[in-house]
Amino acid sequence: MPQLWILNLNSVPALQAPRIKTAFMGGFLMLSPPVGQWDHLWITWSGSRGWWCIIVIKWDRVGKENNMFIGEYTHTMDEKRRVSLPSLFREELDDTVVLTRGLDRCIFLFPEAAWENIVAELAGLSFGDADARSLNRFLLSRARKVTIDKSGRILVPDLLAEFANLDKEVVFTGVNSRIELWEVDQWKHYSDEVESQADLLAQTLGDIGMI
Repeated sequence: MPQLWILNLNSVPALQAPRIKTAFMGGFLMLSPPVGQWDHLWITWSGSRGWWCIIVIKWDRVGKENNMFIGEYTHTMDEKRRVSLPSLFREELDDTVVLTRGLDRCIFLFPEAAWENIVAELAGLSFGDADARSLNRFLLSRARKVTIDKSGRILVPDLLAEFANLDKEVVFTGVNSRIELWEVDQWKHYSDEVESQADLLAQTLGDIGMI
């Protein structure tokens, strides 16, 4: 989420309106190029109040936007529970990801920026709703931030590996904005079950206009 500061330009005598007017761009007045990678410094005129103001927007972090993960890949997890991410997934990720319990006994892996959006959505749910409380606890209580090492591997926390019954062979599946980690036999069983219901799923998707 961005942090926003608004300063009264009249309190900064070194900045003169004629200089500012020459930098007019698209309805805003840019005082200078962005400061660093994440800061944007703008100047605009408040006609109703009769003063120039500085608007500084500082982003806490910049992540890769609009991630879309697709495909299925089987990798081997070593004795220390380290496993290499599929290269196509790795290209879409920053150095830190979030792992948490997923549905159907898999592990959800989120890019950090996507995880922050989910946490914000969870925070908006009513504490008075029992299902909302349960969902918050399920997703947040065992969530862990994990760093991707220089070899493109992640270390799966023991408690999550045990939850998903991960042993040696791990299946990575791309599911739009998230990645799932499955124990290979559980994934095969789940995948076979879904395929056996393909006609029913197609009918349901057709009924809601998806296909």
